[in-house]
Amino acid sequence: MLGKFTTGLGLVIAVAAASAPARAGDIKVIATLAWPTVMKEIAPEFERMTGEHLVVVYGGPADVSKRVKGGEVFDVTLSSAAALKDFAEQKLVAEGKPMGVAHTVVIYKKGTKAPDVSTPAAVGALVKQVNKISYTDPATGASTGIFFFDIVKSQGMEEELQKKAMIVKPAAGGVPVNEGNADIGIALTCEVAELKNVEAVRLVPLDPRDTTSFAYGMASSSPNPEGAHKLMDFIASARMTQVMNENGFFRQ
Repeated sequence: MLGKFTTGLGLVIAVAAASAPARAGDIKVIATLAWPTVMKEIAPEFERMTGEHLVVVYGGPADVSKRVKGGEVFDVTLSSAAALKDFAEQKLVAEGKPMGVAHTVVIYKKGTKAPDVSTPAAVGALVKQVNKISYTDPATGASTGIFFFDIVKSQGMEEELQKKAMIVKPAAGGVPVNEGNADIGIALTCEVAELKNVEAVRLVPLDPRDTTSFAYGMASSSPNPEGAHKLMDFIASARMTQVMNENGFFRQ
């Protein structure tokens, strides 16, 4: 079922398994679930400045890929740099433009001691110690779930993790910890900006898989290329960089 809410300026935001309707003249964006916090802040500003109307559809990485490759009509997509490269190679979008990075973190309850997750061995020891661990199923394509599971597997701790796992939807790895239902969670820095009861520490920061690079691109068959170009310009702006850096992304 399609879930939506609307800002005071009419921005339609949808998180769904079905396509979100877009009227003629709308700018339709397909984005991963790393982006709602940033888009909720910048979309009203963009609409005021340009008079354009955004329709934003969110999904996990696999869902975004399915939509783009399945022929869904859209104007701009925000996803991982790897996904944009894939889309561009298939002529589905113009060349992806870099958009900054986010880091994989371990979420823990505010006011408690930060866990040691500096090495794979330390992560394996932590999996033994805690009772509940929330993370996203690697099958969804979520970089956090893939990275975390690979580390656990390298320590031979898959069975232990299975006993303690709390599988959550993409971008929600920190929510059970914030609500007091898990001891630790795995998420991206950009996915925890609105969680008030937690703190975070980077997961094996010397491993390059700790970092997820993001990119954006315009659909090759965009029905609203003029509006899409306006949004692309705004995404490249200093204001967008400011909002991203305030919400767990790292962009120069």
